[in-house]
Amino acid sequence: MPSLPLVSIIIVNFKNYELTRQCLKSLQSTNYSNLEIIVVDNESDVSKLNDLQSEFIDAKFFPIQENLYYAGGNNYGISKSRGEFICLLNNDTVVTPGWLSPLLLEAQKNPNVLYQPKILLLNENDRPPSSGSKLYIGSAGDAMQVFGFGYQEGLGLEDKGQFDEKRIIFFPSGACVFTSRKMLDLLGGLDSKFFTFYEDVNLGWKALLLGYKSFYIPESVIFHKWGGSFGKSLSPTKFQFIERSRINALLLNLSRKSLIIMIPSFLIVECLILVYSLSNGLFGAKLRASPEVIKNLPMLINERKKIQTSRKISDKEISELMSLTIHHPYLGKHSEKLNAILSFLAKIYKHLI
Repeated sequence: MPSLPLVSIIIVNFKNYELTRQCLKSLQSTNYSNLEIIVVDNESDVSKLNDLQSEFIDAKFFPIQENLYYAGGNNYGISKSRGEFICLLNNDTVVTPGWLSPLLLEAQKNPNVLYQPKILLLNENDRPPSSGSKLYIGSAGDAMQVFGFGYQEGLGLEDKGQFDEKRIIFFPSGACVFTSRKMLDLLGGLDSKFFTFYEDVNLGWKALLLGYKSFYIPESVIFHKWGGSFGKSLSPTKFQFIERSRINALLLNLSRKSLIIMIPSFLIVECLILVYSLSNGLFGAKLRASPEVIKNLPMLINERKKIQTSRKISDKEISELMSLTIHHPYLGKHSEKLNAILSFLAKIYKHLI
């Protein structure tokens, strides 16, 4: 009988040892035995890390004195791992006993793919809902709107089985990315140059450009604390980072032709965002995002050359996976009007490319 493949689970912690403890505790119930669990502790608190080490003696802990953020921390963990398959798992998640097998089964059939499970929301006490309670979607696959707005499909909706089919998605949620080491090597790991937000977007987008897909696997189920790092609300800091990263992603991944075609619509969308930011007290955050993009332009241009030189799939093909509208709580009461304009402009862009 062939031996079970080794699966390395990478968890990055940043000053939230209780959530990491809960995550590690849940992993102990996983119905799969050949696991390697690696915890990368950014800006490590040695005393608190020692407490975790004494409780979870089978896990490997790596204290880091600086903050490598999500991408850098995961890349470091990957470099220390030995598994044929790798899972990047947020520390604010809780897994179910059978979560791993469906992902591994798919990855064994097709290792050159990125996978994510069905992600349900933890309750207000950061615990899985009790038996018989309603379950709510955190992500049924992450989606991309034409103008670079990444969002979680189904976020906040009650899970009634409406997302129980395997399907292609634009990118896997950073809360749980499962793939092969071979695939991560092909992609060059995560992009650590542009920290905070959109690391998962760029990973999935780069995979698409190279001809590799991402899939949502609903048979695998985990729980996640939405907004564990920056909170659920759209704070000025969060909005600033998201906007900076959104524009970075467009500049990195779209072809020159697509960028030129998008300019008129993009300027209209930017005006909409400015109006949105004014009405939500985020105007200053939006203004701060643009200089950061300009500051990073030399690095963006250099990275863009690498991506565009190696790409194999056209923007026309990739646009088929992009949505016309955004389905996210942040849009609030104006979602219908905003989506009507976004849809109109997105249809023009899709037609022209």
